Amino acid sequence: MESEKALPVYPNGFPDEVIAEFERRTGRRVLCNKPYSGTDVIRDYGEEHMKTGALIVYTSADSVFQVAANEAVVPVPELSRYCEIAREMLTGDHNVGRVIARPFVGTNAKNFKRTTNRHDLSLKPPRKTMLDYIRAAGLDTIGVGKIYDIFDGEGVSEKLKTTGNANGMEVAITNYGGSIVAIMVPDKNGKFENVIQGHDNLEDCVNSPEPFLSTLVGRYGNRICKGKFTLNGKEYNLAVNNGPNHLHGGPTGFHARVWDAEQINDRTLVLRYISAYYEEGFPGELSMTVMFTLSDDNELKIDYKGTTNKKTVVNMTSHGFFSLSGIGNPTPTCENVVCQINADFYIPIDENSIPTGEIRSVKGTPFDFTEPHAVGERIDADDEQIRNGAGYDHCFVLNKREPGELSFAAKIVEPVSGRSMEVYTTEPGVQFYSDNWADGYKGQHGATFPRRSALCFEAQHFPDSPNRPYFPPVVLKPGQVYTQKTIYKFGVEQ
Repeated sequence: MESEKALPVYPNGFPDEVIAEFERRTGRRVLCNKPYSGTDVIRDYGEEHMKTGALIVYTSADSVFQVAANEAVVPVPELSRYCEIAREMLTGDHNVGRVIARPFVGTNAKNFKRTTNRHDLSLKPPRKTMLDYIRAAGLDTIGVGKIYDIFDGEGVSEKLKTTGNANGMEVAITNYGGSIVAIMVPDKNGKFENVIQGHDNLEDCVNSPEPFLSTLVGRYGNRICKGKFTLNGKEYNLAVNNGPNHLHGGPTGFHARVWDAEQINDRTLVLRYISAYYEEGFPGELSMTVMFTLSDDNELKIDYKGTTNKKTVVNMTSHGFFSLSGIGNPTPTCENVVCQINADFYIPIDENSIPTGEIRSVKGTPFDFTEPHAVGERIDADDEQIRNGAGYDHCFVLNKREPGELSFAAKIVEPVSGRSMEVYTTEPGVQFYSDNWADGYKGQHGATFPRRSALCFEAQHFPDSPNRPYFPPVVLKPGQVYTQKTIYKFGVEQ
């Protein structure tokens, strides 16, 4: 089934005739029938459900018909059958976007817990999505978790079903540039929305005003001055794609490459790519592996490993454009987002965004996020560095007890939704970018992305490090293994 009309929502619960028909077809009474948080509804109605066998039916701010039941009372296959009945029923004016089976376990309200045996029965997308266009171009699309269900399988060449995440967080990743297509997380009311920006067709992705939109970045993230560096006495000339400088691996860097994809287990995706000798001007053949893992604690973990056959430079990162309010038309500003960065120093830049050579204290500047501040509080301050970056576009020197330790880097909280994101990394720095150059270009599912509608935390080594011997080294030699680990952890604050 598909729908061209706006999908119906039920702020007062479903009509009596819908519930009566569902009860008749399933042979079970219904409890609740109103908007509710998934965790709260089983706490408040779970014990009555276990005593009576009645099904817990609830909805949310979006177009969903959710059915919760304890696995000891209603086995998962039986609950799935009830949801198939609901999907058949809900047509015409009641053609909801998704019917969701929500099994849980436990013996009482104190220990009830949702399981990962959920199942979504969705409408088919009314038109082609980015996933369809990517597949039509001969590339793979891998749906992680409930993404396959949300798109009713349309445009997905392979599904990676996540388990162990009872909170319902889901991630979708494509092997074109390692783009993160979706990160679905709840707000303080239990409403799930996509909190990362992207495109929904390959043509828009290739021709995007922001070519690094939520992609992997390499070989070298950030800028290299004039696209030149010297290694072993030889000067290398890189592709120049940001004024006079090299940026993010060049115009056909890792963000524009097709990676080999492998499903390791039910919640781990591995991407592999071999970068040829002199690709975008870099020496050596670089074999790179990037592993994405979704944890039980709402963590998206990204692990990088690389080897080379000739001395080269490497600085990988993921360039996620995070919009914790959820994407929309237009996507709301991020200037109200409260930000904390674990850095006492940052790297000043010149008018071309190249490091001046100084490592400067954040104290007394608009760059002091050692205590939480709203991003927009000082983003237009009368400050040379703010002017050079058109806002925030600077590398922060993270506080580390020892080099390479996995430690806290940053945290943001969106005050309206309550969504939060923490960043942990082994890298010495994080590039904080406040999306200063977006102009309202279109993104996925009708969303648009105005200026400062996203925040980026690119865990990395410092910009222009190949030309700065006093910066932490970025040279990789044959026999060595490049490693990096970054974690994006999502949560909710009331």
